[in-house]
Amino acid sequence: MASGKNKVIVKKEKGSARILLNNPPLNVIDTEVLQDLVQAISELEINEEVDHVTIGSSLKDVFSVGFDTSCVLIRMEDRMNDIFTLARSVSWLIRSSEKLYSARINGLCLGLALEIALSCDAVVHDKDTRIGNPDIRFGMPFLTGVPWNMFSHDEAGLMLSGRIIEAGEAEFPGFIPSSALGKFEKNFIYARRFYKRVRPRETSQVDGMLSMVYDLAAIDLKGLERFREVIAGSLKIPLDPD
Repeated sequence: MASGKNKVIVKKEKGSARILLNNPPLNVIDTEVLQDLVQAISELEINEEVDHVTIGSSLKDVFSVGFDTSCVLIRMEDRMNDIFTLARSVSWLIRSSEKLYSARINGLCLGLALEIALSCDAVVHDKDTRIGNPDIRFGMPFLTGVPWNMFSHDEAGLMLSGRIIEAGEAEFPGFIPSSALGKFEKNFIYARRFYKRVRPRETSQVDGMLSMVYDLAAIDLKGLERFREVIAGSLKIPLDPD
């Protein structure tokens, strides 16, 4: 099953489903991807046969390089509010669900893509996966309203710094190396599912609104486009996004 323009693909299996980002070559998250994610998650939420959802990529070398900032319309306040609404809806649907959500990230997972992954209960990563929020160095704000009060000072600092690091260096809650997954996957799933049903994750609207303090004129769209071009050319990250 595919929704929208095939930018998000949903595959159902017994008791579970996979949502795959499908927007080559870099799985850039544009408005259509966000709309398709909202639709796909909403449909799975009312499917009583599905209790475990994995968000992954249809591409071998990249999970996603984040939000598409190439459109000049992003400088329009109404446009930015629409983006915030969609991104927050995706994160809120995941965080408030009683179903178990896990992100399966590979290659590059940057910006908005990392925010969506962090909205999930668990993030499974390969040893060569790189994560970070370089967009913030170009003036782009957080988009999902993930409640940062659930992260440590160092974890929040990573997102604010714009640094890109290997996923294995991160200590975000729920991060699991794919090499270790088989050792405790079943126990983790049962424990996490129980927790979600007894004590739903925080979904504070205040945290979401904090992301809306932004200066549209300060967003360096050309800088972000050049950065995306570097990635597209080699799928490698420069040491300094600037």
